[in-house]
Amino acid sequence: MKNFIKQYCYFIFPVTTTVVLIIAYFKVQYIKTIEYDVATIIQIAGTLIGFLLTAITIFASIPKNTDYMRRFIKHQHETVFRRSISLGMIFLSICIFIWIIKIPNEIIALMFILGLEETLFSAYYLYRLCFDNK
Repeated sequence: MKNFIKQYCYFIFPVTTTVVLIIAYFKVQYIKTIEYDVATIIQIAGTLIGFLLTAITIFASIPKNTDYMRRFIKHQHETVFRRSISLGMIFLSICIFIWIIKIPNEIIALMFILGLEETLFSAYYLYRLCFDNK
């Protein structure tokens, strides 16, 4: 079970977060009254997309002939890392697109939170890659 969660964390955590936030939205009245500073959220989303693009560039520049990278690729951590970056950029891009076409702020906040989760996963993998790759 633990390996399954590690292998599909880029999908399991956003789905879990979405379900929890939807339940909280309909059960807790306080959440409906929160005012969002959407312009700030969109600026942060754009910055996070830049971070994710930088992360994929750093990953591409790391030498693939070390033992650590061979194990990283063999155990499919590379796949999780790439999918996490891809989903992060997708969620954050959707967040910006939704803001442009004026869809309700709750959906913008949800997409931002999902994109932030994927960015955190990517940052963790990038950290492990940079400091453990010897």
